[in-house]
Amino acid sequence: MDTKKIRILLDAGKIGSIKKTAELYGYSQSALWHIINSIEDEIGLKLLDRSTRGVSLNAKGKELEDLLEEYIKLDARLDARIRSIKGSTGKPFISLSCIPIVFNYWIPCIINASAFQAYDINVGICDSTIGEKVFSGKIDFAFTTEECKGKCEWFSVTKDLLKVIVPEDSFHGPAPSSLTLDEIADRWTFIRPSKDANCSSASAYDQISAEDVLAISSGDFSSILSIVSNGLGASIMSGSYLDLCPESVLMIPTEPPIYRHICLIHRPEKDMTKEQISFLRQLRSYIDDHPDIFYISDDK
Repeated sequence: MDTKKIRILLDAGKIGSIKKTAELYGYSQSALWHIINSIEDEIGLKLLDRSTRGVSLNAKGKELEDLLEEYIKLDARLDARIRSIKGSTGKPFISLSCIPIVFNYWIPCIINASAFQAYDINVGICDSTIGEKVFSGKIDFAFTTEECKGKCEWFSVTKDLLKVIVPEDSFHGPAPSSLTLDEIADRWTFIRPSKDANCSSASAYDQISAEDVLAISSGDFSSILSIVSNGLGASIMSGSYLDLCPESVLMIPTEPPIYRHICLIHRPEKDMTKEQISFLRQLRSYIDDHPDIFYISDDK
């Protein structure tokens, strides 16, 4: 059985609202109903009572609730052990996901630090569903934005200053030192990921209230950068990408500044292996001891 579907069903029963549960997981209400119906069909029992007041676990659901919770935990432990066995180096296997900017700036430092040579660290790029993957144990840890943490435990690492990017020929004279959010919304077509794109910074884009919007299916910065460089509009991205911007694009601070908060997310220690707990504690210590590394962009 798919433990993610089980988790969604149990959460819907606890929350009591399909609408709120759908918002928590980023699904439409119809998609959430499809998930719940499919897992009930697989189990062969209706576990939720439906009414105009909401949903709740029925007697059968309550009878199976503890066992289903244990099933989710056992599945995560089995997955972690399998991944550990697959480690070709004989070292404890750690899966670490991150947003692209973290991959560029922090991951090389972590991989090469002597504190982490005892681990076989597998690194991947995460998307907006990373909170679910870490909470379920499919991924051990992730550097992501605060809005994607889901129900995971987390701690804040830094804040990333976002800046507006516009076509180079947008101004007749020198570019301004900053642009207000209203100026951005009024002057350009605003390019942003669509609502269903895998974007870890949707709330940052939401701060620009533009009527003329070009929504694209990708949340990848390179796609947005390409569209802006071709003169089709403006967007926002991390100020640390300045060195990667072509000459056809200008990067300008916003007023007021727009930040996204980056954090490390993980499961509760009671659900971790001892190797994962050790890695987490070492990583937290490493972050605390190296403030020069764990920043991305500032107000300069």
